[in-house]
Amino acid sequence: MTTAASIADTASPGEKSTRGLAVYLAVGFIGAWAVWIVCGLMARHGTPGSALVPAVIAGSFAPFVASGLATWLDSNTRAALHFYRRGLDLRMGWPVFGVSVFAIPLLGVAVAAACATLAGQSLAFQMGWKDVPYAYVWLLILGGPLAEEFGWSYLSDRLDERLAPFSSNLVLGLIWALWHLPLFFLIVPGLDQSLIPYPVFVVTAVCFRFLMAWCYHHGGRNILSNLLAHNGMNFALSLVPIVLPVHGAAQWRLVALGVLSGLCAAVLYRLAPATPLRGTVRAPASS
Repeated sequence: MTTAASIADTASPGEKSTRGLAVYLAVGFIGAWAVWIVCGLMARHGTPGSALVPAVIAGSFAPFVASGLATWLDSNTRAALHFYRRGLDLRMGWPVFGVSVFAIPLLGVAVAAACATLAGQSLAFQMGWKDVPYAYVWLLILGGPLAEEFGWSYLSDRLDERLAPFSSNLVLGLIWALWHLPLFFLIVPGLDQSLIPYPVFVVTAVCFRFLMAWCYHHGGRNILSNLLAHNGMNFALSLVPIVLPVHGAAQWRLVALGVLSGLCAAVLYRLAPATPLRGTVRAPASS
């Protein structure tokens, strides 16, 4: 019986064409950027930011579409369908699940609490506990994880075939940050990019990516772990005040959260090394 976790790529790394990777990058970037640039032009001509939210969300799904198309080009329709099924595979191991879901939110709360203490204030949450389930599900489906992480997982697999693990994670983080660039010119409800200096975003994106990469590789290339970790990042920024709503602010809280996430990744890689798989997807060992 074939499962999502046991599907092997139909071609060996040496036989794979770069066509799928090129198509992924083209569709993933051009699809998203074209929509977001049009949104920016509409905003300049008076369209309110709230009216642009559906289009901005639609553009963010370009990596989701691009990854399926690229997998189909790499292999076949069956492989593309199984690629998407990897996002439903629960077999990642409890340690990976715990880190994916809780690591960044807990670090975010710690950063916010430390800043509040230094300012002589009490920690303030940005949502009530009854709002947590709705916010978590909304962020997962429409806030970026579902739209992006199939794409970044596909790209991670392709980079792992070509680069050493550290370089692969670094390049993936830089590409992830670059993909978001047009959003820094949009002022839309729910988007924080316009408030964040771009160099700060790049550094934090790379740090977050290393933590997510540990979960992904330690879980046997489990796409669900990437979905959960990405959602944990978004949820942390929604739960406590990390990104201050001030244009031009240095956003040191976000820097601190990114650095702590990177340090957490370094510790995890030291204690439980996660080696990228080459060519096949294995079922993760039970934990």
